[in-house]
This record gives sequence, C-alpha cells and structure tokens, in this order.
Amino acid sequence: MADPQTVTLAVTQAAAQPVNWWVVGASSAVISALVNGGFKWWEYRATRREEQARRAEQRAPALLNAALMLEAFARQAVGYLDGCAAQISACVAEMHGDAPGELPKWTPLTFDTSIVSDWTDVPVAIVSQCRELPIALEASHGWIDQAAREWADNREAYELDGQRAILYGTIAADLARQIRADIKTDPSVLAQDCAARLLREYHDLQQRYGARPGEVELIPDLRARFERELPARRSARVRRASERG
Repeated sequence: MADPQTVTLAVTQAAAQPVNWWVVGASSAVISALVNGGFKWWEYRATRREEQARRAEQRAPALLNAALMLEAFARQAVGYLDGCAAQISACVAEMHGDAPGELPKWTPLTFDTSIVSDWTDVPVAIVSQCRELPIALEASHGWIDQAAREWADNREAYELDGQRAILYGTIAADLARQIRADIKTDPSVLAQDCAARLLREYHDLQQRYGARPGEVELIPDLRARFERELPARRSARVRRASERG
C-alpha cells in the first residue's frame, strides 16, 4: 500500500507542473481564425449573392427588351411565311391558267434592333446571337436572289424564302424563350402561339427533308442545321449525289 505522504507529494508535483500557455494560446488562435474565416466566407457569399441579384435586376429591363425584339421578329416571320404561301398559291394558279387571288402587301423580312436602345446590360453571348440574325437574313436573301436568276422559278424562290422565315423565326423565338426563362418573365399568349407555329413548320420541313434526303431544296443555313440534327440523312444525301454524278 502506498504511503499517503508519497501520494500527496505526487499529486502536488503534478499540480505544480507548468501549463504550456503557448500551446493553449496557439490552439485558441487557430479556433478563432477558423471561426473568423467561416464568418468572412459566409459574409463574402452573402455579399456576392446580393451583388448578383442586384446585377440581374439591373439587366432585366434590357433583357426584356431583347426578348420583345426577338418575339416581334418571330411574329413578323409568321406573317412573312403566310405571304410566301399566298405567292406560291398565285404561282400555282397561273401555272394552271387560273387568275390568282388578291395578294397581300409584300413586306420584306427585316430584323429591327431599335427596341433595344442600350446593349450595355445585355450579356455578350445574347448580343452576338442577336447581331448574327440580320447578317444571316441578308446572306440568305442574296443566295435566293442568285438561285432565282440561275435555276429557281418563282414558286421555288418563294418556297426558299419561306424557309428563311421558318428558320430564323424559330431561332429568334427560342432565344427569346431562353431570355425570359433567365429573367423569370412569361411571354404573351401571342408570342407563344407564334413560336409554336414556327416550330411546327420547322418540324414539318425537317420531316420532309428526312423522308427525301437530297431531294428537298433548302437554303444553306437550314440544310447545315438539318444535317447536324440528322447526320444519317446527310450521309444518304451525299450518297445519292455521288450516284447522280
């Protein structure tokens, strides 16, 4: 059995051991740094979210104008497509010796960017796509003019012109939908109806192309898009073209 005096001496010596305050202080500093770092990170995240929300709110009016501009073009494209259909009907009537009916006033298909007065708050990716549309419109118009001079009759030229309305109207309507989804704003019923009409026309044309690859004449941009979406049909078209050659 241990001597009580010995036990008391051991306890006293243990209690008298010096505390390593440097270690304690370092541990406290680490904990404090972690806590402060966590608060700073949370504060940074909160500030960043507030800045992003504020920036999104600042951009919203410009983005809404961009969506309205694209939807206006899509509506114009639907009207232009109907105008092309009327011209095609007139061409067919003349081919059969019939008198064509009264035709609507012809209005060129144009992309009006005036509704967006300031593009500063519009993301560059959207600006790029919006500015590409009028360039593509002009290029396809020139291609059809050349085709009309070289090989296309009036009916074929109007069919090709209608494809411009379908393709670029669909692109505009889809981009407008993406923009509205970003700013959480629903389109009007009229805009939705026009987008749905263009999409139906697009799918109908795509099915015709898929059923007869190489036999349906398309404007270059539309052919490139269909060949990307239907690569197997592209191979069939190339094969038929080589057989004809």
